[in-house]
Amino acid sequence: AQAGAETYSASAFVLSKCMHWSKGMKCNSAVSGLATVVVLILALSGWSLFTGCAQVEKKKSPWDQLFDDYWNFQMERNPLGATYLGDHRFDDRLPDLSLESRERQRQTLQTFLQRAIDLGKQGLIGRGDSLNADLFAREIKIELDDWKWHDELMPITQQSGSQIDFPELVTYHPFKTARDVENYIVRLKQFGEYIRQHIINMNMGIELGLVPARVTIEKALPQVQAHIVADPMKSIF
Repeated sequence: AQAGAETYSASAFVLSKCMHWSKGMKCNSAVSGLATVVVLILALSGWSLFTGCAQVEKKKSPWDQLFDDYWNFQMERNPLGATYLGDHRFDDRLPDLSLESRERQRQTLQTFLQRAIDLGKQGLIGRGDSLNADLFAREIKIELDDWKWHDELMPITQQSGSQIDFPELVTYHPFKTARDVENYIVRLKQFGEYIRQHIINMNMGIELGLVPARVTIEKALPQVQAHIVADPMKSIF
């Protein structure tokens, strides 16, 4: 049971890496899908080992709780990614791209890092936790270090951005119940604010001289124009 639990804990943490790779769904969809399949296989392998052992009640370690809290943070931070991974708690939300939200996220990441450091100082690293602890701290340090590049000010490329991610929503958002449809409609109503945040961030990027290469935007423009239709019935939405 111990070995299965440790494998499941490790797999859960690896699965959480997907949210860092996606960076708010800012990645090529095929790559994102492949990465998701790989980590899901790892997670399911750990789960099968865990459930195949004797069903013994196991109290969560402080590290397990930290990883769970981090997972929930990433799901709420990226509700599109959560839906994509099958977590439907946030199906009525879009990511908050405001600079205020970004600052709150940065502070939360700092808190997670400090929690990991404190657990290490307390000597609360058991068998199976050491590698996870190192990877977890490294993950957060890398993301915090990436903050200085302000990639949020360049949200559109020919391979990523709302012109790709949002149209793909219809392929993985559930439509099985009336609530599912209502959640989708709520998301559609939030789209205007979502784009407004894009515009604010991109204008700030222009002021700071942080813009994508011209060739990148030239290739992205047709992707945007494809969704500007006079007849709503011809829209993918």
